[in-house]
Amino acid sequence: MEKKAIVVLGMHRSGTSLLAKALETMGFDFTGNLMPANRDNPTGFWEDLDIVRLNDSILRSNQSSWEVPLDTDNRSFSPEFDDTARTILMEKFSDRQSLIIKDPRISILLGFWSKQFSACNISAEYLVSYRDPINVSASLNRRDGIDTRMGLLLNYFYNRSIMEFLGGDAFLVNYLSLVKDAPGVLERLATHLDLAVDEASISRFCSEFVDPKLNHHENQTGSLKNYPGVAKEVADLSVLMKKLSEGKAVDFVGFSKKYPIPRLKSQKNLFELQLRREVPKYHRLAGEFEKLSLAKENQQYEIANLQKILGDRENDIGVLQKNVDGLVSDISRANKLLKIRDKEIDNQKEILDQKEGEIRRSEEVIRRSEEVIHELNEASKKAREDHDRAYNEVIHSISFRLGRFFTYPIRKPFVSMILPRLESRPLLHSLVRFFRACLANPIQLRNLFSFRRLVNFFSLLFNRDYHAEAAFRRYEAMLQNKSPGLSKPSEKFTDTDKLLAEIRFSPSSSPRVSVLIPVFNQIRYTLECLRSIAENLPDTPFEVLVVDDCSTDNTLGLLRRIEGLSILSNESNLGFLKSCNSAVSSCRGEFILLLNNDTRVTAGWLDSMIDIFENYDDAGVVGSKLVYPDGSLQEAGGVIWRDGSGWNYGRNEDPDLPEFNYVKPVDYVSGASILFRREWFSSVGRFDERFAPAYYEDTDLAFQARSSGLQVYYQPKSVIVHYEGKSHGVKENEGIKKIQWINRKKFREKWAEVLDSQHQESGKAVIRARERSQSRITVLVIDHYVPLYDQDAGSRSTFQYLKLLVKAGCNVKFMGDNFYRHQPYSGQLEGMGIEVLVGDFYRKHWKRWLEENPDYVDIVYLMRPHVAEKYIDDINSLTRKPKVIYFGHDLHFLRLQRKFALTKNKAAEKEARVWKLKEYAIFEKADVVYFPSIAEVEEILKERPSLPVKAIPLFCYDEWGPGNVDFNQREGLLFVGGFNHPPNIDGLKWFLQEIFPVVLERLPYIVLHIVGSNMPHEIRKLGSENIQIEGFLSEEELLELYDRVRLSVVPLRYGAGVKGKVLEAMKHGVPVITTSIGAEGIPDPFGSLLTEDDPFKLGEKIADIYEDHSLLKTHSSGGLKVIEENFSRRVVLEKIEDDFLIGRRSGK
Repeated sequence: MEKKAIVVLGMHRSGTSLLAKALETMGFDFTGNLMPANRDNPTGFWEDLDIVRLNDSILRSNQSSWEVPLDTDNRSFSPEFDDTARTILMEKFSDRQSLIIKDPRISILLGFWSKQFSACNISAEYLVSYRDPINVSASLNRRDGIDTRMGLLLNYFYNRSIMEFLGGDAFLVNYLSLVKDAPGVLERLATHLDLAVDEASISRFCSEFVDPKLNHHENQTGSLKNYPGVAKEVADLSVLMKKLSEGKAVDFVGFSKKYPIPRLKSQKNLFELQLRREVPKYHRLAGEFEKLSLAKENQQYEIANLQKILGDRENDIGVLQKNVDGLVSDISRANKLLKIRDKEIDNQKEILDQKEGEIRRSEEVIRRSEEVIHELNEASKKAREDHDRAYNEVIHSISFRLGRFFTYPIRKPFVSMILPRLESRPLLHSLVRFFRACLANPIQLRNLFSFRRLVNFFSLLFNRDYHAEAAFRRYEAMLQNKSPGLSKPSEKFTDTDKLLAEIRFSPSSSPRVSVLIPVFNQIRYTLECLRSIAENLPDTPFEVLVVDDCSTDNTLGLLRRIEGLSILSNESNLGFLKSCNSAVSSCRGEFILLLNNDTRVTAGWLDSMIDIFENYDDAGVVGSKLVYPDGSLQEAGGVIWRDGSGWNYGRNEDPDLPEFNYVKPVDYVSGASILFRREWFSSVGRFDERFAPAYYEDTDLAFQARSSGLQVYYQPKSVIVHYEGKSHGVKENEGIKKIQWINRKKFREKWAEVLDSQHQESGKAVIRARERSQSRITVLVIDHYVPLYDQDAGSRSTFQYLKLLVKAGCNVKFMGDNFYRHQPYSGQLEGMGIEVLVGDFYRKHWKRWLEENPDYVDIVYLMRPHVAEKYIDDINSLTRKPKVIYFGHDLHFLRLQRKFALTKNKAAEKEARVWKLKEYAIFEKADVVYFPSIAEVEEILKERPSLPVKAIPLFCYDEWGPGNVDFNQREGLLFVGGFNHPPNIDGLKWFLQEIFPVVLERLPYIVLHIVGSNMPHEIRKLGSENIQIEGFLSEEELLELYDRVRLSVVPLRYGAGVKGKVLEAMKHGVPVITTSIGAEGIPDPFGSLLTEDDPFKLGEKIADIYEDHSLLKTHSSGGLKVIEENFSRRVVLEKIEDDFLIGRRSGK
């Protein structure tokens, strides 16, 4: 039976791959050893690598290539190429009657290959793929960087070569028609080949391989005749071939007569373009040749010298050889003795390692014991000192003696009967202790008493009782003189010169911030303010300007003695507001920070405010946390009610409570310390002078910020001590303070529409008014603890979803099951605007907090089964139940079932049954259930198909890369995993025992880096020349390691869900080789993950890919594409936005 070759012809990028695949559906076979697919052609090239390599060799032998076709069919080739080609064809057709042969290079080597087909008695059927030349050249430009004109000429020479060989009877397939109407084109092709049409095969071909998305550049249409610099024959040939592809007859003989000398002018143009492209390469190679020639001369000179030395050494060797022969027998005897000694040493070393391990464990126990003993001794010593000091103070104080005398009839029943019975009621117990302290310390009570504290006392008692417990304890401590507070500036300076000498500034030549301090008298407060700045210098370049508003004391004279201080002096008394407006013109900074002179700044006061502008694009005005000199809170942002009245949120409370320690948008921030951009301040007309001389100008500025599309933020890290009232007093009916009442009416009139539509009635919905969250969805996230995102994948996932929810506009609260303020992690969440509910109050009263704010929390986002089971019932029992969303991270019972299947550990089997009951109980109680892999979702639905379960990505990234990794500059393998997770320990041991030895057999120089937190000693002691123990690394250190290694290994044998370590490596462009367990749940349409479960084959795969830089690049770019298409913030938001009601809020 005659053998037949179906030869697919056409220019590169003209659709030959799709045509070849179409032929396969008609029953023809491909040759073996096909070129692998890549990102440019994900469905496959279908080119035989043996034929491709031969064609490249033929072209190179004639100083040509696929992109430099130097009229190759008119040249003679070496007979060796004939032999090679025939050997390849005979081998390919040895067990096949018909084969598809496809390589675009054959199009310019048709004379050569037709001769080989004839010699091997193979009949050839030639099929041509035609595509619009403009689109071909555009594709060549994108993929290979070939100039558009050069691409058009290349396409012409390929097509002219085909047409000269086949003539006007050639059968052409139009690529665009094949994409748009595959069934019709395939029917025409089948008719030409005299084959029956298989409808099922055609349907499968269309669904699996015909993808219009792969039809790149087809929108770049236009006429070749109008294309600049293109010969008319190029356009005419394209028209002729298009007609042929549509089944129309053409006159190719007439075309050949019209253009009898093809390629002459066009070839000259092509050669000019190619020459222009090759000249820089020639100059570079010429320079390298010159360097190599010089190096060769030097080496020849060195060789001559070495040959002379070699002759001398050969004589010496002869002498030494005799000595060596004598020593060999001695060494042989010594080696035998050494082997015996080595065995003894190994035995002793093993015993020594055991002893050293015991010693280290003992030393660690001793060290910890000594630390505990030292801490206990110090605590005991301090307690004794505090007790002795407090006892002596009390015993010798008049207040103690008078209090003891007058209050004995009352105290006795309290101590013996009432107090012990109240210990089970913390609030009442604290209140009684406070009254007892009042009775025992009447003189301190008198000093402590003020109208402000009295109002606050009753406010706590009747309105905010859940904070009263902490407040009463603080007052009790103050009565007993346990809280020294912050001292006020002294009325008289004992050494003014010394104080002034402590204050000096080195103003920046280009300050970023101008600190503007308006003053009128009160020099003692001004100097204390300036000294606090000098003691807490920021990293931000700044200048300090003091505006003296015609002080009548010695303010101006003393300020002029301070080095580096800029002083502005008003000609007349302007008041606070106009002084600020006037002084702005003298400020040089990008930002202005207005600071009252009756303040003291603390560490981080300015840099933390600048951070808000760095991290929040919509920041317009930023204010500080203001505290009283006694340490109590003065303001954590302000609330403006509908009637225009204001409230300093948190006044007189504990400034360390969670609700006062997160960044948040607020109605306004007090002008005692506010930061804004200078240009913006000028653009809104500075302070509105209708509020002169002071009061409500800062509130008006906050409303101006929002009206211009910006936000007002409270920064709790910027702590300012404020001696309130030293500037203007504290009573509204005294002095300038009475203007506050007048300006409130002006403010109400100016902003009436905003106040009526956006603000609450006085005292209503405080919990939302404090953070302007009326229109935002509030999400309470509950996990085992604050996410330690650089220590385990679960925490990283939680941290990324917290960031995602914040960026999506949600009002996010976080509660850790241990209620502990892990730092710096809690502070980072608070800096993102997340309130972190920590401390004893929330541990005891979290449910009460939810019950007392029924309309506040819209969604509770529960993590992990052991956390969810503690909270879900209480949450569902609330009068107004929030929506409950549960994220399992991984399916515990499935992980344990797999562990049992692997280890046959009965305890794992029993534990799996327990967790299965627990987890399904949680699924039934949640409104929505999330898991990170579709495999886990399918496992759940297999048993309970009605459950509201869906898969969401484990991680969500804002950025990924790098996109083009140079693997020549990288080396080593990387294993990353937290060692609190048993599958990681099991997988690493398996890798080191069964897989790594296979790798070392082929790559003895390779190094494995082991990274992870909580690494046990049994792993640490495995460090060697090939194993680098890294331990726990910071984010920056791990990123640096990702940039150095070639390959990440994830050898997991059991587990469940998506593995964070796999995604992290892919995100950084590091190829991953793993098991089927490690790859679970990760969509991988690009084949970016290398998977293997057999240990020997896995080791072999690692060794294979490690040295194949091209394959490494393919898997690196594929992994980045997987991340972009499945784990980006945009993709994740699309999956969860309906569940989290993002962008919507019911009118509560």
